[in-house]
Amino acid sequence: MYTRFRYRLGGRIELNDSFVDDLEQGFNSRHFDIISNNVDDERSGLDDATKEEIRRIMQAQNISFDKARLLYTERQFNENGIASDGMPLDPKAVTFGRH
Repeated sequence: MYTRFRYRLGGRIELNDSFVDDLEQGFNSRHFDIISNNVDDERSGLDDATKEEIRRIMQAQNISFDKARLLYTERQFNENGIASDGMPLDPKAVTFGRH
């Protein structure tokens, strides 16, 4: 099922109800725009477990969605042996950089 929205530039877009729920729950920002990035997307919305963890971070630390999303992502990186800049923490990892 899709919901129609008036877009800022005058057109109309359709967004599936799962993403509409995410939008209504505050999982949207200028940097994470559910509307423009999921037009006519048939997939279900955002992952429920991830949304709950981000909501918990937002409430516990009284921070914005974007900041909570960043903290969540950095924690996920750390749990998987990845530095916050995206580089592997494994000392055996080989990377190729530009000179």
